[in-house]
Amino acid sequence: MYVNKRKEFDKLVQQSKRQYWHSCQEELVNLNKSDPRQFWRKIGNIGIGNDRQSKIPNEVLRSDGSVTNNIDDVLQKWKDSFHGLLNYDPDNNNNFGVENLIVKNDIVCNDLDDYISFDEVYKVAMAAKNGKSPGVDCIQAELCKNYAVIFTLTKLFNICFKFGKVPNMWNKGIITPIPKCSTTDPRDPLSYRGTKRYSAGSLQIVHASNCCNGDCDLVPYYNFYELFIPKLKRAQCDK
Repeated sequence: MYVNKRKEFDKLVQQSKRQYWHSCQEELVNLNKSDPRQFWRKIGNIGIGNDRQSKIPNEVLRSDGSVTNNIDDVLQKWKDSFHGLLNYDPDNNNNFGVENLIVKNDIVCNDLDDYISFDEVYKVAMAAKNGKSPGVDCIQAELCKNYAVIFTLTKLFNICFKFGKVPNMWNKGIITPIPKCSTTDPRDPLSYRGTKRYSAGSLQIVHASNCCNGDCDLVPYYNFYELFIPKLKRAQCDK
């Protein structure tokens, strides 16, 4: 009697599973036609990706293979891992950067010495994407898309450019680790992508200074830090 009931129960379970998966397939087909955004959200919730952790575990692996959850050891492990990725050894001859390039001092490019115009800041502010997470200053791009703020930012950028000083907050950023793969060990710092979010002001002055309206031939060979930061003498100020 028990064996027969168990077989009947298993049969009904398998039948219900097939009906459920069939209904899910029909739902995905309908969403693909009516709401593609919701369709891809459903796809993202299928498989091992749905098992990924929402929080980074407060533990790391030592070099000997042991696990530690000591906060000092965890922070030091993360610092050492990302420090090796984001910094280079200046004594290493294999590093070839801007400092190894031959720079001609007699090149004249007035666009690099001109003040940042209102139109340049306006274009950068309006081109910023909406709905993005703010940086360390908690200022979203939407707040900068009005004439009063753009006018104030233009004056602020030119003051920084003239006196060679920038707010201390502009040199800071928020590193947000994103898992590279849901199957990697979450305790390994190198299994995360270290994306960094900067303040709204620093991003806008970077884009406004680095474009030069496309008229300067030097821009493709140098990034913002070689063009603008030397002018600022990499100085910092709190105001």
